[in-house]
Amino acid sequence: MLPLKTQLREINILIVDDDKEDLYILSDLVKRGLTESRVNISSAHSVQDALSMIRTRRFDLFIFDYILSNASGFGLLQAVKDQNIVTPVVIATGFGDEETAVRAIKSGAEDYISKNKLSVDYVSRVVKSALGIQVKN
Repeated sequence: MLPLKTQLREINILIVDDDKEDLYILSDLVKRGLTESRVNISSAHSVQDALSMIRTRRFDLFIFDYILSNASGFGLLQAVKDQNIVTPVVIATGFGDEETAVRAIKSGAEDYISKNKLSVDYVSRVVKSALGIQVKN
């Protein structure tokens, strides 16, 4: 018998951040943390670009930066909710305070990523939790 080919789960993620370096770092950490899946990361640098992509493509997860040059991640989160899109959202920010985390959750985000604590383990736990993937200890 031929061995069965393992099918990797395909995950499509949109990361919205106006800082190209932060976008690169987040993308890299997400890919490195989800090695058991085939991860496709799309990126947008503005709310307008993000909304255009959201209207035409299917994503499994959104990661929105808290502060964008032309808006906020919370505004983008609200725009997504207003369109009845149920894709989970994670808010990422360099302001790692508890107040922002609580606001993110109350606004409808699944979770929150503090850019001050970035690591493969931390980002993968947040992303897997938002996607409903069981985290192995």
